[in-house]
Amino acid sequence: MGTDRFEIYKGPCSCGEGEYIVEECCPDHPWTKPHQKWYDRTITCSACRNEYSLEKIDGEIYPVLNSEKRKREAIREKWHDMIKKIKERFESEGHLEALERKIDSMPSMAAIYRELNPLVHFHYGLSTFRKHFKVSHTVKGWIEENIHHWHLKAVLKWLGREDPVLENLVREAKQLREDSQKNLPVIGPAICNIRN
Repeated sequence: MGTDRFEIYKGPCSCGEGEYIVEECCPDHPWTKPHQKWYDRTITCSACRNEYSLEKIDGEIYPVLNSEKRKREAIREKWHDMIKKIKERFESEGHLEALERKIDSMPSMAAIYRELNPLVHFHYGLSTFRKHFKVSHTVKGWIEENIHHWHLKAVLKWLGREDPVLENLVREAKQLREDSQKNLPVIGPAICNIRN
């Protein structure tokens, strides 16, 4: 199966020696869904390609500095490192074991679902919860797949535990995540509108 490509923008790059090209792409089959499309962005000029990238921001394509993209990637790496620290702390302080014991002690899957849903906010009902739980094979496996760092403050409260160090790490991770998702500063006006 291939890819259909439609050139939707072709214009001069920032220095004028090359071009910015934007292509709308989608899988080449008759049952393509709207969410399956993406945009390939090309800069044909090596000088501009070393300096800039083309980014999709709020339904438009803008040139941005590569140095800003590298800064954002560094923030994302810090965020991922922070998540690892949070998981290590959660386990090393015995919180993971306490959570496993509490879940294991519950009388039924329905009881587990009722207790955890306010903490985790499942996007599915009890029957799907049961399937997810069985697929994980162990309580620990389910916890690792479904309890994320943003749930830990509520989980600690539910366990009747306190860990200010962990809560601080979670706050730092939240801030890093927000910083990593901010739009990059743009260089000039949008070159192409891709809103549908």
